[in-house]
Amino acid sequence: MNNSKKIAGALGGLLVLACTSGAGAAQAENPVTKPAELEAAGVPVGPMVLYPSVGLQLGRDDNIFFQPSGEKRSGITVLTPVLDFRAVKEGQRYGLLYQAELGRFSDSSPDDYEDQRLAGEADVGFSQKGRLNIQAEYVDEHDPRGTGATEGAPLASANPDRWHATRLGATLAYGAPGAQGRIEAALGTRAKRYDNNRTVTEFRDLDQNDTGVTFFYRVAPRTSLLFQATNADIDYKTATLDSTERRYLVGATWEATAMTTGTVKVGRQQKDFADAGRTDFSGDSWTAAVTWAPKTYSFVEFSANQKTDETNGAGNFNDKRDYGLAWTHGWTSFVRTRLSALSVRDQYKGAAEVTLREDKTTGYGLSVTYQMRRWLNFDLGYTSTDRNSEVDSFDYKRHLYMFSVGASL
Repeated sequence: MNNSKKIAGALGGLLVLACTSGAGAAQAENPVTKPAELEAAGVPVGPMVLYPSVGLQLGRDDNIFFQPSGEKRSGITVLTPVLDFRAVKEGQRYGLLYQAELGRFSDSSPDDYEDQRLAGEADVGFSQKGRLNIQAEYVDEHDPRGTGATEGAPLASANPDRWHATRLGATLAYGAPGAQGRIEAALGTRAKRYDNNRTVTEFRDLDQNDTGVTFFYRVAPRTSLLFQATNADIDYKTATLDSTERRYLVGATWEATAMTTGTVKVGRQQKDFADAGRTDFSGDSWTAAVTWAPKTYSFVEFSANQKTDETNGAGNFNDKRDYGLAWTHGWTSFVRTRLSALSVRDQYKGAAEVTLREDKTTGYGLSVTYQMRRWLNFDLGYTSTDRNSEVDSFDYKRHLYMFSVGASL
């Protein structure tokens, strides 16, 4: 299951989704080249300020269906308009974001798509110690053929699987800035429904309710220990994969300490199924996101995750592990490059935690960005992805070339 995206206020300027068009680009499996964010100028609209932007991508994908042989190649054009409304008043922040992604395949018109996203956020303080963040989101998107329910058999349906989802979330933070102890409580709900190809997609409709609490204990001016517990109730509408996931993690978070910023958490996870015929799971879990910036114009990002994920059809769940590394370097005030690499291991577990299938995916990416003006940039990117599965029909190699233009006011 894909994780929810960040909400409006955190997404300033251009959102050019490089290397995602050919297949919505299976983002969990592909390193994405990151074009520079534009410094968009705003237009007053009532009590808010509008920051409009647009991205255009032209490229070629040599394996749009993620196939082990007989690959289908196609040219790709993607247009991404963004309307980003923001308002800040006396420390209160509000945001509303609309984003569309219009994709066209020159050699496979049934795979053309129009994805949309509408998201809102309110971040308000109600005392010197308390703050409430509320988010709402609606998305209308698709799973490209060769991913999701059609993984390993993309031509079982004539068109990509389309779906829509709604999400509501809230985070309550209590603790004054700089206090030694502070706490955050979060809750959210999400509903996902597929709209077509119901023979294969009806089993993927689900509701999910999340709760969590995190306690931060400051041990240095910019460093805190953290203790976190989360719970997710996952309810499938027709499949017998209903489960409850719990995670208990401890770790640390820090900012600008010895040129690094990051969060590291380790602990245990447990997945209990409602169906007595499915085997419950308990194991290690961790997550890390660290940025090292030896220079103001050069930084390295590292990420690592170990967690359970929902299955695409094999077994009860996916025991997923991934590592990512990226280096971004500014050669001049106008030109920067980004090198990225990603390694993913997916183990689909069945009864008694037996591994039914294991996939190993590696990916590499390179992009060059030219910031021609404050409001205009150009990006040239290349991504290579190679998945090796114990089941041959899930193997694939894919090369994606993209040229992107981003513009704002």
